[in-house]
Amino acid sequence: MIEQYIEATKTYLEELKTTRNAQTAKLKELEKYRGLFLRGKRSSSGKWYFSAHKSSSPRHKYLGGDDNEEVRKIKELRFIDIYLSRIDNNIDLIQNTLNKIQNTDYGSINESLPVNYKNPRLSTTASSNKAALWKERAEGLKEKHGLFRAHELKVTVNDGNKVRSKSEGMIYNYLLSVNATFVYELPLLIEGKTIFPDFTVLSEKGDYKEIIIEHQGLMGDDYYRKRFSDKVYLYLRNGYVPGINILYTFDTSDGGLDITPVVDLVRNHIK
Repeated sequence: MIEQYIEATKTYLEELKTTRNAQTAKLKELEKYRGLFLRGKRSSSGKWYFSAHKSSSPRHKYLGGDDNEEVRKIKELRFIDIYLSRIDNNIDLIQNTLNKIQNTDYGSINESLPVNYKNPRLSTTASSNKAALWKERAEGLKEKHGLFRAHELKVTVNDGNKVRSKSEGMIYNYLLSVNATFVYELPLLIEGKTIFPDFTVLSEKGDYKEIIIEHQGLMGDDYYRKRFSDKVYLYLRNGYVPGINILYTFDTSDGGLDITPVVDLVRNHIK
């Protein structure tokens, strides 16, 4: 989880820096108004009127109300001065936090231990070793259970295995290309029944949770759409929430696949 926090904090930090740069550029346009101070007076109608003077001179120049350009520019300059001061303060605080924060996952702690206390199984390649162990156990479970409707596996993927559709093949090959740790149609016991999610992927971003990818084709078919609706409710009842630990993908209207949601999932939650 801490890796996700760090990444989110870095993203926010970059957004602050972008905002600072934009406001700094704006401030340069207003520099000619620096040194001018507003003096305001409220009329009997409640409207404010302003005059301006320089610190070096008591002489005032009448400007008018809030709709006067010089009034607005002087106020804007003062606002941006304080705004930039607070942004710079927040940037310093966030940067200091990032510099001091320490990873709490098993592998990083294991690496900090003296050699006599290291767990050799999860040392320098803690993530890959843990992923390998998960993959071995998952493949063992799949082999023990046997393939689900093996005669329907007709599309050959890049590692020589077979899947049920071209879209599933695209997802499979993409996961292979980014070296994700996953198993195709890993048996899952849920509400006393064994089901076969299309892909079960191991997150390697600290928490090592399993994330399911379910691809849906034939959504134009009423029966298939009803089955999908039932499946969604089944998953929800058992703690599988879209965006958290399950992703649904769909064929496009022309029978293709937009792989972007899978790419985003891998980038944000898997690798």
